[in-house]
Amino acid sequence: MKHKLANGCLLILGLIIFGMLTIFINSQKEVNKIEKQVTTLAREEVGLKGVDKLYIFNRDQSSYTVKGKNKDGETIYFAYQPETDEKLTEKEDKLVNEYEALSLTLNALGNVKVKEARLGIDNKQWVWEVSFYNENGDLGYHYINAVNGHWVETVKNL
Repeated sequence: MKHKLANGCLLILGLIIFGMLTIFINSQKEVNKIEKQVTTLAREEVGLKGVDKLYIFNRDQSSYTVKGKNKDGETIYFAYQPETDEKLTEKEDKLVNEYEALSLTLNALGNVKVKEARLGIDNKQWVWEVSFYNENGDLGYHYINAVNGHWVETVKNL
């Protein structure tokens, strides 16, 4: 009897794991499709040789940014906004980097826990979107101009 119960529990556990893996794999298909599309565009437009990171930026319109090396070995960002067909390219050393965006957010907002930073296009300019949790656990977003490091907007208590 115990053997049948153990086998039944293992079967149910196996089905749950299989279901969770299926959901995860299906959820990644769209991200992989977007990454492939933006990487192909970046190769054609700026000679990107490889991708180190993909940023998905969602504000008024979505934009997708890849970070990688060009043919000269320089690290560049290439952003694409499908709705407007807007494309931006810049060398990494010309923009505020991810670590600086996180630091600027901590300095500006004080007692928050930063979650992550995403680089994208907003109003035809480079912007870092830094997500954070305040002391009450509420989610917020801090937007920073990626060219000069100036504050753009903070959205709190979501």
